[in-house]
Amino acid sequence: MFNPYNRREVSIIGTKVIKVYKYATAQLILTDDCEVDQDFCCAVYTSSVFGDRVESDLITGSSSGDMGIFICGKFIVSKEKVHSGAVLCLRLAELFGYKRVLISGGADGVVKIWDIKFNELSRKDIRS
Repeated sequence: MFNPYNRREVSIIGTKVIKVYKYATAQLILTDDCEVDQDFCCAVYTSSVFGDRVESDLITGSSSGDMGIFICGKFIVSKEKVHSGAVLCLRLAELFGYKRVLISGGADGVVKIWDIKFNELSRKDIRS
């Protein structure tokens, strides 16, 4: 997945691994490599502005229903069992032009909306 905040960065997620590469003169250079006890299904980049620079982090969803964040080369499980099955998709959005939220969809048929601190704001079972 390409980082929308840094066009020279790409990440790969999969079974128990997160790898982040940077492009440099037609080569991919591994900048972060993390092995964890998670099988990742999806991820989305988020960003923060610090003065004149933008830092980006990777929010992940796992097959066990957990959400985590890959920040500064380390993986942290931020919220366990957010879905009763796999987290299949993640998307960042802005509500009303000012409030950033994270939207997750799970194999359990539930769509949830979270604030940026992983507090659940809303849920909708789309099976009914």
